[in-house]
Amino acid sequence: MRGKLLAGDPGDSNLDLIRAKILRTHGVRENEYHIEIIGSSPKRLEAFLQGRVAAAMLTPPSTEKALAAGGVLLARAEDYVPNWPLTCGWTRRSWLEGHRDLVIRFIRAWATATDWLLEPEHRDETMRLIMEVEHLDRLRAEESFRKVVPRAQIHPIALREVLELRIELGFYKPPFSPAERFYDASYWCAATGLPPPEPAGMPRGPSSPGS
Repeated sequence: MRGKLLAGDPGDSNLDLIRAKILRTHGVRENEYHIEIIGSSPKRLEAFLQGRVAAAMLTPPSTEKALAAGGVLLARAEDYVPNWPLTCGWTRRSWLEGHRDLVIRFIRAWATATDWLLEPEHRDETMRLIMEVEHLDRLRAEESFRKVVPRAQIHPIALREVLELRIELGFYKPPFSPAERFYDASYWCAATGLPPPEPAGMPRGPSSPGS
């Protein structure tokens, strides 16, 4: 990848953080390759298939399309950054506070959907839907199914790990905030009737105890 042009999101977005982690693990720093900010996974796939870039971070079903077209899988994100919170909803706090009822209904629908598809009697129908709508083969559909989060739960530890990766890569400077700054569990609690998750607290820096 040294000296090559890679497709990217804005430089500190989630997938770009993982890309930097993968390449740094192999001794390749950001100043040793070039990035063209292109956009979403389908847009990055398009650039890759057109030969405009040498590589791209992709998500299904773009991954499968790239492999079918002769692309080579260089690395899997989860081998370098496990337990990354892939399925998330993000918005500005100001918008959130002005649309509380709508957000609660959305989370309730999301949680109800995960309840339905995780029922054993719905597994076959879920596999069919994933393969049909996402255009995935059975193996990839099974992998996607395993990543479903029951009840659309918030996982504060996973969010803290995102902060820790940003600290490690130099994209998050002190003073640091606890993971709880970045989510409001009251919406999820109102939608599900469940108590809030245990807080994860402050991210650990490279020299912190236990890191």
